[in-house]
Amino acid sequence: MTLTVPKAGSDGGRSARVRIEEPKGGAMLAQFGDQMRAVGEALENDYLSREAQRFQTDLTGEMNNLRLEVMEIGDPDQAEAAWRQGSRALRQSYLEGQTEDGRPRVSPKNVEKFGLTFDELHNRNAFSLGKQTLGARQAQQEATFIRYAQTATQQGATADPDMRATLLGQGYEQIDQMVAAGVIDAAEGERRKLGLTQDMDNARAIEMVASDPDGFLASSGDGDFAGLPADVQARYRVQAQGNIDRAASAAQTAAEKAAKEQEKVVGERLQAIIDVRDGGMKSVDERWLASEEAKNHPDHPKAMAKLSLSNEQPRLQQMTPAELRASIAGEENRPVKHKYQTERVQLLKDRLKLAETELSKDAVAYVRDIGLFVPDLPEFDPSDPAAYAKGLQARVKMSDDLVEKGFVRDPVYLDETELEALKDVAAIENDPSARASLAYALTQSLPADSPVTVSDLINDPVMSHIGGLQAAGGRATLATEVLRGQQVIEAGNVKLPPVADRTSAAHVALQGYFADEPKGEQTEAAIRASADALYAARVRRTDPTAAIDEDIYRQALHEVMGGTGKYGQTNAKGGMQSVRGALTPLPMNTSADSVNRALAQLQFDMEGRKSPVYDRMDAEFAAMAQAGGALPPRDFIGGADAQARADAIWQAASRSGGQPGINGEVIGPEALADMHLKAVGPDEYRLMHNGRTVADTLSGLPFEFSLTEILNGYEQ
Repeated sequence: MTLTVPKAGSDGGRSARVRIEEPKGGAMLAQFGDQMRAVGEALENDYLSREAQRFQTDLTGEMNNLRLEVMEIGDPDQAEAAWRQGSRALRQSYLEGQTEDGRPRVSPKNVEKFGLTFDELHNRNAFSLGKQTLGARQAQQEATFIRYAQTATQQGATADPDMRATLLGQGYEQIDQMVAAGVIDAAEGERRKLGLTQDMDNARAIEMVASDPDGFLASSGDGDFAGLPADVQARYRVQAQGNIDRAASAAQTAAEKAAKEQEKVVGERLQAIIDVRDGGMKSVDERWLASEEAKNHPDHPKAMAKLSLSNEQPRLQQMTPAELRASIAGEENRPVKHKYQTERVQLLKDRLKLAETELSKDAVAYVRDIGLFVPDLPEFDPSDPAAYAKGLQARVKMSDDLVEKGFVRDPVYLDETELEALKDVAAIENDPSARASLAYALTQSLPADSPVTVSDLINDPVMSHIGGLQAAGGRATLATEVLRGQQVIEAGNVKLPPVADRTSAAHVALQGYFADEPKGEQTEAAIRASADALYAARVRRTDPTAAIDEDIYRQALHEVMGGTGKYGQTNAKGGMQSVRGALTPLPMNTSADSVNRALAQLQFDMEGRKSPVYDRMDAEFAAMAQAGGALPPRDFIGGADAQARADAIWQAASRSGGQPGINGEVIGPEALADMHLKAVGPDEYRLMHNGRTVADTLSGLPFEFSLTEILNGYEQ
C-alpha cells in the first residue's frame, strides 16, 4: 500500500496566528498543597503537644507512685535497687510502648522532650528518695548499735574482765564508724562511749548485788565500777549489804524452820504413842521415848505421863467425869518426884474437859468411841416397827446404866446421826400409817417417867400425842387419820382460826386443862393440834377458810383425848363429855352418866339420905323388873353411915389434903348440887361454884380431887 502525500504551493500565504494563554491550574494546585501541608503540620504539632502533655502528666504520677512504693521499703539498699529497676522499666514502657491504636507512646519527634521531662522528674524524685534512704541508713546504723549495746550489756553483766574489754572495744568501734559516717558528731560519740561503759557496769553491778553481794563490795572497793557515778555505787553498796543481812536472816529462819519441822515430826511421833495408849494398846515405839531426841521435845513429859497413867489406870479412857475429878485430886495431893507428874494432872484435866464436852454434845457417840457397849439400833421399818422398838428399849437400858454410873445426868438414847435419821422418817410428808407406827414404837419404848419425850426426839407434838394415844389403847386407824389431817393442814387445804379467836365450849373447856402439869402448855397445844388435824381429815371442805363445824370439831377433840363412842350419846366414854351441863375432859373408859350418878350418890350420902349401897343397883333392879325375874333383896345405907361414907370418899379423892369448903366451912349437899367440874389435869379436877373455885378447908388453896377415886368409891 502506498501513502499519498498531498502537495501544496510553497507559499501558503498569510497564516493565522495562534494565541496560547499561560495555564493557571498548576498555581492553584500548588497553593492548595501549601495549605494542606500547613494544616498537616499544625495537626502534627498539636498531637505532639498533647502527647507531650499526656506523658508529662502520666509520667509525673507514675514516677511519684514509684517513689512512694520504694519509700515503703525499709532496707535502703533494697530501696535503691528497686528505684533503679523501676525507673528503668518506666522509661522503657514509654519509649517502647504503644497506644491502643498502635502508635508509639512517645513519637520520635517527642523523644527528646520526653527524655528531658523524664530526667527532670527522675532527678527530683531520686533526690527526695535519697534523703530518705540516707536517713534510713543512718537509722539502721543507730539500730544496729542499740541492739549491740543491749546485747553487750547483758553479756557484760556476767562476763569475765577480758570479755568485758572485748565487748566495750567492739562498741567503741561502732561508735567511731557512726562518727565517721556523719551519723552522729564527735561529742555524741563520746557520750555514747561513756553511756555504754556505764550501762555495762550497771548491769554487772545489779547482777553481783543480787547474786554475789560480798563480791560486789570487794570489787567496788577496788574501783572495778568506775563507769558508775559515785552516788549509784553508794546506793548499790547499801543494797548489797542489805542482801547480805537478809541472806543471813533467811539462813537463820531456814534453820529454825527445819528445827521446828523436826520438832513437829517428833511431836507427832509422841502423839502417836499417846493415841495408841488411848486406844488401850501399847505402841512398839515406846522404847524410843528413852532417846535424847524424844527427851528434848516439850511433849515428852506428856507422853511419859500418859504411859504411867495407862499403866496405873487401864480404864482411863472409860472413866466417868466424877472418877476423873477424883483422880485429879489424888494427883494434885501426890508429892512430885518426876517432871511428868505435873503432866499427869494436866492430862487428866484434858481428859475431863474432853469427856464433859463430848458427853454434852453427843453422849452416845462418845461412849461408843471409848469402847463402851452401845446396842445396835436398826433403821425404822414400817413393816416391822417392833424391831425398832426393841432396839430403842435396849438403848433405854444402856442410858439408865450411863445415868447410874455418872456419865450423864439425864437419859440419852440416840447419837446425833441417829436422831437426824429419826426426824427424816418422822417428817410430815411421809406416809401417815408409817408415821403412826413409828409414834407407837417410840411411845412403847420410852419409860413413862423419862424426862425425854417422843416430842423431844422428833419435835412433832401431834405425832407425839397420837403415840401416847395408841399406847393407852387408842386405835391405829385413828392415829393414821390424825396424821393424814396434819398433812391436809400443812398443804393449806384447811385453815383454822388462831386459838385466841376460838370461843366455842370445847375450846373453853380445854383451855388451861393442863396448866398445873409440867409442860402443861405443850400438852394442851399438842391435844389442840391433834384435834385440828383430825377435824381437817374429816371436814373435806372446798373452802379452807370456812367457819368451823363445831359438831365435827367437838367429836374430834373427844377422840384425841382418848374418848370413844359418839360424843353426847350413851356409848361415849372418856374424852370430852358433858357433865352437869359443862364440857369436861374425862378419864379414859369413863362415861358422863357414871360421873353424874356418882356425884348424885355423893350428894345423897352427904344428906344422909337412905339409898342403895351402890347406885347402879337402881339400874340393875329396873332391868330385872322389866324382864319379870325375881328380885334379890336390896342393901340400903343412910343417916350417919352415909355421911361417913361421903367423908371417906372425899378424903380418898382429895389431892390437896382437905375437903371442899366455902368460907372455911365444908360444903353442904345443896351446894354440891349447884357445882360443876373443871378438869385441871389428867384425873385432877376442881369444883366450880358460881364461877369461883372451891377452896381446900386445910390449905385454903383450890380443892383438887381424883374423879377416879370417887367413881371407885361407888363402883362406877
